[in-house]
Amino acid sequence: MARTRVVKPEFWDDEKLASISRDSRLAYIGLWNHSDDYGVVKGNTTWLKSHIFPYDEIKTPIFEKWLEELSSLERILPFNANGEKFFYLPNFLKHQRIDKPSKTIKNPSPPESILRALEEGSGSALGGLQDETETETETETETETEGIAPSDEKNHSKPEPVILIPLNDGSGYEVFEDAITEWQELYPAIDVRQCLRDIKGWNIANPKNRKTKAGIVRHIVSWLQKEQNRAGRVGDGSGAGGKPADTWLEHRQQKDK
Repeated sequence: MARTRVVKPEFWDDEKLASISRDSRLAYIGLWNHSDDYGVVKGNTTWLKSHIFPYDEIKTPIFEKWLEELSSLERILPFNANGEKFFYLPNFLKHQRIDKPSKTIKNPSPPESILRALEEGSGSALGGLQDETETETETETETETEGIAPSDEKNHSKPEPVILIPLNDGSGYEVFEDAITEWQELYPAIDVRQCLRDIKGWNIANPKNRKTKAGIVRHIVSWLQKEQNRAGRVGDGSGAGGKPADTWLEHRQQKDK
């Protein structure tokens, strides 16, 4: 089922997208609408053509050419799963802001090689994939009833995350500066930033053991507490520093209210 996506005005100023055909750019927007909430859309050209352009008589080779133009810019990355073709929009999760991602409408995740290259900021595994410019951002704030209009975006802006920890559904958990500051106060005997890098590295290396969105915070806090206990509390040498995960979660929930 198609979903609401907001197109920012800067999309039309993107010089890279301007180098491909107008129909390719329109097809690109259509791919956002028919992508799941994790940036993956079916790659069957007949299915895509009939859903994006239901009232136009477009020959399949022409539509495939539009997709090839998008692929040449690496705005879509093709992959196969379960005998079917899919496209991954590499910056979808980075620029889309979806409040309640669907757990039932979900396509297969892209291969681990693609996700790892994106997490490490390297394009070598993707044939030279480069980050998309901020000007062609696909931005959405999904609510249960409607998207937020572009005029309201300033009121819903948020700072850039310091680190992104991969989750089991292919998305990433964003860690912001305020959380790092609070954790550093709670666990003064350790370098929280380095621990977060270690956590990210562990999850990249162990994709089958990645956490859910509901469990990632407990995973982080438990890791930090173990490191704190190993290092010992600053100043008293007791070796039992930090607050338990349940206590921190309760404290954080009260603060967010």
